[in-house]
Amino acid sequence: MAIEHVKTAPTKREPSEVEGLRAIVTRLREEGRVDDAFEHSFTAIHAVLARMRVLELKIADMRRTALGQTSERIDSQQLELLMEEFAALEATAAKGEPVSTEEEAREDAVLDEELAEARENQKTARAGTAPDGDGDRKHKKRRGIDTSTADVEETTSELSELDRTHPESGIVGRLIGHDTIERLEYEPGRFLLHVTKVARYGFGGDGSGGIISAPAPVKVIPRALAGASLLADIIVSKHADHLPLYRLHERYLRAGIDISRSTLAEWYADTCDTLAPIAQRLFERVLEAIVVRIDASGLKVQDPSVVKNIVRGTMWCLVGDDRDVVFRYTANGKGDTGPWQFLAGRSGYIQADGANIFDRLYNGRVGTAIEVGCNTHARRNFVKIMGSDTRVALVLQLYGRLYKVERLAKLRNLDPAGILALRRQYSVGIADRLYRWLAKHAKDDPPDSSFAKAIAYAINHRKALTRFLEDGRLDIDNNICEQQIRALALGRKNFLFAGSHEAAERLAIGYTLTRTCAMHGVPPLPYLTDVLEKLAGGWPNSRLDELLPDQWLKLHGPTVLAR
Repeated sequence: MAIEHVKTAPTKREPSEVEGLRAIVTRLREEGRVDDAFEHSFTAIHAVLARMRVLELKIADMRRTALGQTSERIDSQQLELLMEEFAALEATAAKGEPVSTEEEAREDAVLDEELAEARENQKTARAGTAPDGDGDRKHKKRRGIDTSTADVEETTSELSELDRTHPESGIVGRLIGHDTIERLEYEPGRFLLHVTKVARYGFGGDGSGGIISAPAPVKVIPRALAGASLLADIIVSKHADHLPLYRLHERYLRAGIDISRSTLAEWYADTCDTLAPIAQRLFERVLEAIVVRIDASGLKVQDPSVVKNIVRGTMWCLVGDDRDVVFRYTANGKGDTGPWQFLAGRSGYIQADGANIFDRLYNGRVGTAIEVGCNTHARRNFVKIMGSDTRVALVLQLYGRLYKVERLAKLRNLDPAGILALRRQYSVGIADRLYRWLAKHAKDDPPDSSFAKAIAYAINHRKALTRFLEDGRLDIDNNICEQQIRALALGRKNFLFAGSHEAAERLAIGYTLTRTCAMHGVPPLPYLTDVLEKLAGGWPNSRLDELLPDQWLKLHGPTVLAR
């Protein structure tokens, strides 16, 4: 079969952008239009640099996504790139407030200097309170490891007189000092079985005159083998270490004791029921707070009455003035079983996100509370779109400046009056500029766009979001509540769901106690051990406040923390 060769015309190569630019510049120069040639070149360079900024932003956003970073903290370099691109965009569009990156940098520098000075003062204050000449403390904290709380067991290695006798001269060596060698060992948790023989005494030869017994140790759970410290460890393991009971069973098994999962479940339930009065008292104290912070998260719960055997309940978290943390479980996320019931009649501050479910607490239908917004929620809407919309650059920078003021107040350890004065000095002006810019750009995009929605949320909730500027006792956001819910999220990843609605209510009790301990710096294991022993011994309800974590720490803290 003959092959026919077909001749094709050579493909015409399109000139590259660089060649095209060179041709235009050459032509302008040949025509004597040197200024136009220079202007055209600089315009092209500016376009290339702008494109580079866009690509760098996209690369930063792709890297953030690829690495699975969920933190909302923005890299300073990325923010700088956003500001450069945004400034160029504003200059081109000629709308809104003119943006000067130099002015923005100067305003940030003022706060940065204040923060640096406050940090230095804090370091100086700490150094001034450190004990002088504490050689033993320095000795124990070498290599970055503080061993001051470890139990110390000292031994001495010596030679007998025969071993320290010189083989040639026969002189016996005398002690001139010691070399110290230390080893930090770890002994896994061990079980200790306490056996108490309770003496019984009978009256009469055969005891017919009656019998009396010596005092017997009280038990937290009648007829149960577990003591208070073991029950406390079950609570801490499940709520602070996020261990499901089957893993706890395996851990105990490695320590030599086989406790079935069903037994652990029974002990856990009975222990939570015992601790319920403490959790209830914490809830009552939260309701008495000037500021109540509230947030919620879903929880899967087994329920045989539904087709799939799983329903989605809601775990509500409330935080009060004294940093008391309370969890309350409801079988659904509706208001009538949740916040409308918990906070009915509330007239003080309530800090929450802008969800409609809280509206009745402010408008008089359920309560007359004063709404305090969460600026983290408002800022988060802009963080989500920063990889695709450079207009959020100024918004994020202004939010960052507001948070610098809050960090400065914390470093200076200011009281509410001092915090309010600092906010009036800096934050009021920053917030005013932020909302003026948002108002000017509110209609730039269609209402259903992410940019427009982010602006709408901030503007619609402005009064609540800026409430912190009126009272130094208020926080800028509700992060403290969100941080408590993270503990629930960690546990949820491990035990997946609650076995029943009653089990979910007990989860709420456990998280209430352990998270309040965490907020007050109370070691949960000795605290729960002591509280369970006292409750088992008939502790009076009139003195229940003494068993709350912060009050317990005042009485027992020096002893417990020194161990």
